[in-house]
Formats: sequence, structure tokens, C-alpha cells
Amino acid sequence: MSTVAEIKAAIRKLPPRKTRTLAARLQGRLDPQLKGLAKKAPVTKNTPPISPLQDLARAAALAPTDLPADAAAQHDHYLYGTPKRR
Repeated sequence: MSTVAEIKAAIRKLPPRKTRTLAARLQGRLDPQLKGLAKKAPVTKNTPPISPLQDLARAAALAPTDLPADAAAQHDHYLYGTPKRR
């Protein structure tokens, strides 16, 4: 399972065009609480612009880090209480 640090490192390695493409694809798929992070902050004289990479890194930082190792495979069990699959 990828950690937040691994995801951030992989995003940093992307060329700018692929970073923008990734940001555009994720724009409509982010959870409502994360959608605000994908929007650009207003640029003022004292505020540097926020890149899509920074937006994605901020969203990745909000991801939970204390999930069980089988959380992806057993998500129905953890979300809905169904019996674990084998």
C-alpha cells in the first residue's frame, strides 16, 4: 500500500504537463471536503501562486495514515460491517 510520502514523491517526479493533467482528472473526483484544495488560491502581491502539485500534496496530506493493511481489499468489512472476504 502506498504511503502519503510515496504518493507525494511520485507526483513530484511528474513533468509539469502530466501534473496538470492529473490535477484536472482529480478535480471532479475529490471528496467534497478536498475540493477546495484543488482550487487556486487568489494571487496577490504577497502570495505566490499555488501549483497543481502543491494542491495534490495538500490533498494527500489529509489522507488517513492509520488504516489497516487490508483496508482496500476489505473495504466493505470496514465501511459496512460485512464479513471479511477470504
